Amino acid sequence: MVGKKIQSIALVWCIIGIMSSLYGIVSLGISLKGTEIGGALAASSYFAMALLIGMLISFILIIRLKKVGFYSFVVVSVISMVNNAIFVGVRLGLGINMGIAVGMFGLLGIAILYGVLQIGGESKTWNNLK
Repeated sequence: MVGKKIQSIALVWCIIGIMSSLYGIVSLGISLKGTEIGGALAASSYFAMALLIGMLISFILIIRLKKVGFYSFVVVSVISMVNNAIFVGVRLGLGINMGIAVGMFGLLGIAILYGVLQIGGESKTWNNLK
């Protein structure tokens, strides 16, 4: 691993992602305190918490220069998009199209992360991921 490192912008992006994931996990944990597991909203919140944990692990893997971190980020983002399309669109009565529109922001996150990993010319972070 000598000579292989993560670019500063990619490191900052991953740290922001870690902090956001931790904030989401703590916030959901506090809001679910005392909530029954059987409710649809509670079930969706537990699922969202599992996705946030997946995001957290993905960012940590990217910092450790593992390419599987990026691919796990893609998988978690796509699952999150599907979850948002179902929950926001169908359960809230806004229609499936509105849910898909909200879910598309997750795909924007994939594009941004990929772009950040491509910054740096020959020493870009993407080339250093194994």
